[in-house]
Amino acid sequence: MKRPSLHPIPLDAVQLGPGVIILTMNSGQWDALLAEAYRRGHTLLELDADEKPVKAYRLCSCGICAPALN
Repeated sequence: MKRPSLHPIPLDAVQLGPGVIILTMNSGQWDALLAEAYRRGHTLLELDADEKPVKAYRLCSCGICAPALN
């Protein structure tokens, strides 16, 4: 499964709390679970080898920068 271009968000924009779904991933990792979570608007948090957050992604729904995921 090929990883599409993802919409990055600042790490400080990642919010933790009840009802928030964040999936962690390795650099370059992509599978059906991550694709569906991203499509539904959940946050993907990319971790380095030391399990520290390095990047975050969330689907943008503005219609301009959101890539089509089908």
